[in-house]
Parts: sequence; C-alpha cells; structure tokens
Amino acid sequence: MKFAQALVDLPDDVRPLFESEMLGLFVALQTYGAEFGYRTAYDSARFVHFFKLLGNHQDGNTEWFPDAVDCIVVQKLLPKLHGSRARLGPLLKHLWFLCVHDHAARGEDPHQAAEAAARSTEKQTEPTTEIPSDAPYPMSAGKIGRMWRLLTDNGFTSFAEA
Repeated sequence: MKFAQALVDLPDDVRPLFESEMLGLFVALQTYGAEFGYRTAYDSARFVHFFKLLGNHQDGNTEWFPDAVDCIVVQKLLPKLHGSRARLGPLLKHLWFLCVHDHAARGEDPHQAAEAAARSTEKQTEPTTEIPSDAPYPMSAGKIGRMWRLLTDNGFTSFAEA
C-alpha cells in the first residue's frame, strides 16, 4: 500500500472537535450550494493527523487544533469560492462569523447564529480586514475580509484575486 493511501487515524483528543467543525463548515457551505465532498473531508483528516505529528503536539493538548482547522479552511475550502455579490455575500458573512467566533461565542446553535449574521444588514456583521485578536481562524478570516472587500468594490470576487 502506498504511503499516501494509508488510512489515517484522527487523534482521539480532537476527533469530536474535528467532526463538529467539519460538519459545521459543510452545512455552512451546503446552505449556499458550495459544499465539499468525501475527498476534502478525508484530506482534511489527514492534514490534522500530520499537523499534530509534525508539530510534536502532546496527547491531551488540543491548543493546536484551531491552527490546523484555520489551515484547512484557507487551503481547502476558500479556494473553491468565486462569484457575484448575490451568490457569495451571505456565504462570506456566514464563514466570517465562524472564523471570528469560538465555540462558546457561537451559542447553542452555531449554524443559526451564523445564518442570522449572514442575513443581517448591520455593518458589524460584515467581514473586515481587521481581525479580532481572539479569532480562532485568523488566516481564514483575513482572506475572507479581502474577498469581501473585492466583492463590495467590484461586485465579484475569487480566492485567487483576494
């Protein structure tokens, strides 16, 4: 069996976090017709496995996990996004909410809270290039902020241009 095709076990200490976060991201993207498939989920699990292994993170310590998810979002999920303000505006606001709020700040129903932020017309729910210092996914939030700026300036955005 080739090394790249070997099964990867998620670390037990982050498995529930990974499953919850990936499901939340899948639902967010699915709501707007941009969901990911099995391969992306599998590649993401492999990434988490090797992120922990190569970072020499100890069992029981999950402080590294948000950094791994941040990399997944910015490397695997955001590059697939491109389109008009009508298509991407609410999705970028939804993802922004998830990237700048940790689990506790998202509330009991993170999808509902993010969807409310996505549909809000209030300025403070819009992505920005100023990333809160406590954002769990700052790289992803920064990229979303740049994509949002292009979306509002040009009416269109893509990952490659932002």
